[in-house]
Amino acid sequence: DRIDASGDGGIDEGADWLTPFALWEQPDTGRAFYILGAGGVGGNSGHMWLTTGAMNFSVDPDWFRFPLTSGWVTCVAFSNDGDHAYAGTSNGFLYRYSNLLAVDEAGKFSYPSISSTAAAWNAVDSGIVVSSVQVAPGRYLRWIAVDPTNANNVVVTAARYGNDENIWRSTNALEATMTFTDLTDNLPKMPVWTAVVDIENPNRIIIGTDYGIYARDLGNADGWTE
Repeated sequence: DRIDASGDGGIDEGADWLTPFALWEQPDTGRAFYILGAGGVGGNSGHMWLTTGAMNFSVDPDWFRFPLTSGWVTCVAFSNDGDHAYAGTSNGFLYRYSNLLAVDEAGKFSYPSISSTAAAWNAVDSGIVVSSVQVAPGRYLRWIAVDPTNANNVVVTAARYGNDENIWRSTNALEATMTFTDLTDNLPKMPVWTAVVDIENPNRIIIGTDYGIYARDLGNADGWTE
């Protein structure tokens, strides 16, 4: 269950060609979570990994493996408050891992002692709440944008050409059953690589694509503009 059990300095289970990662920091406290996505070696699955020690340069941080994902992890993100982490995969799934702050406050981001009967750290047993939904079967999810004012609002994008749908949005991403709606509309059939939700207007979404920068305000019917 170690991220680099082989000791060669790499992620044992491999990772996407650009390893997805995200850092969350709580202002003025020194508290931080760092996550990355892994997978692709030896099968069509992966994991999200988390460490609480990324900003402590005096120690080698412990990494904690989250449950197996369908497809390797291709993108990750945090909610603004750090309590929820999201991971997208190469099979079109989005996973949400909740209750991070309480688990950290309870000291449960730690490995079992030598005398413990537990064989390894377990996310669910430690209090992590896991939810998932297949946003787009077989699609390669590329970016997750979380509304900084409301973590229920989440935008997910996908790569590769020739598909009718390349961007989706949820307005209930903190519920047990997440649902997503296609927002592609008048966009060309092209990869959407990045996205951001406007902090002052959660209906305004800005995306980066192979054809340039596009924006849309969901409060009107104008569609996407370049």
